[in-house]
Amino acid sequence: MPSKDMKVLLITSSNPSYSELLSCLNDIAGCKFESLRDAVKCLVKKGYILYSIPLLVTANDLKVVEGSKLRVVIAERGVDRKLLEEISEFVEGELIYPIKVERVFNCVVVGRVEDRDCVAVLETKVDDVSGEVMSYAIERVLEKALDVEVIPAFGKKNRPCFLIRAIATLNAANEVAEVMMRETGSIGVRIIPLLRVKSSRCVKEIKIKIGDRIYNVRVKVSGVNFKPEFEDVKRIAENERLSIVEAYRLVYSQIG
Repeated sequence: MPSKDMKVLLITSSNPSYSELLSCLNDIAGCKFESLRDAVKCLVKKGYILYSIPLLVTANDLKVVEGSKLRVVIAERGVDRKLLEEISEFVEGELIYPIKVERVFNCVVVGRVEDRDCVAVLETKVDDVSGEVMSYAIERVLEKALDVEVIPAFGKKNRPCFLIRAIATLNAANEVAEVMMRETGSIGVRIIPLLRVKSSRCVKEIKIKIGDRIYNVRVKVSGVNFKPEFEDVKRIAENERLSIVEAYRLVYSQIG
């Protein structure tokens, strides 16, 4: 996920002319470049990332975009070949993140990524997996996914089964699906793209004093909520021979 401060240039026309796009980018850059490549280079240096909707490309011009992240639609009449040559190396594909629009030009939108992103929810059901296999599968899935949960359920013919649900970035979704199938024997995984709204968050390291010892405890802060990292609290509990509940109570008393 990009930073919410990421600046975005979005080409909004599937068939912009070379001069039209160059004029827009020159206006945004505040300079007068003679080529699109120079204009885009300038804006990339200023921190902008270039996206586009799928551009119209003729079959004869497909070689120009080979290996690039540019999404295309084959059409009888495509965009200027020179335009493709000069921007294909800079375009990062289609924009999948919501943006806050700041300025609108003839065929380009300038904006910033909002503090939201798109993720994929992956689901599959299995009815012939042991607890040991499920535990191992969860570990492997978490190496690629953001989160995973296993929910007891009933499937076809009232057979007891498990619903495995994982959350992953869109880029990692296919890899996560492959891991889920490989480790559980599932024959298919549903991949559902969803918009996710996130609160601002950060991790702070706070010093906790217990007796003569000082412990560094990582604390996740989100809005008005905060939560100490379990592994750090566990370390305190083990070193001080406390229950985990007592350790949490001591930590919260010093960070509250």
